[in-house]
Amino acid sequence: MNVRRGLVLTMLVAVACKPQFNAGGFGSTDALYAAAMKEYNAKHWDNASHAFERLTTELSPRDPRIATAYLYLARSQEKHGDHLLAAKSYSRVYELMPQDTLADDALYASGLEYQKMWRRPVLDAEYGQNAITQFQ
Repeated sequence: MNVRRGLVLTMLVAVACKPQFNAGGFGSTDALYAAAMKEYNAKHWDNASHAFERLTTELSPRDPRIATAYLYLARSQEKHGDHLLAAKSYSRVYELMPQDTLADDALYASGLEYQKMWRRPVLDAEYGQNAITQFQ
């Protein structure tokens, strides 16, 4: 029984000592982009969301990765359950970069996010109208 307690205690200490993800602690946008993708692929949606949000402010508007950063920001927010934020982040892709190859995918995904929030049409049709607008 004491061995089991010792193992549990050791595991708790190991988990507690893990450093928090800090999106501001990277020296370059390349390192931050790599870390953001690593967090996204590890399904750490909150960390990925913070990293991609920081990238959207640090990357130049002409950087070819900016549309991808907005797309992955939206996907992270979607996976985290923040459908309104995801819809708005998806919309930034096609509003800021309408000629980008990701713009049409982002427009469709934005409509899907608004549709997910449209649960009671009788009470509030705003999300439904937004979804219809995006799909058109």
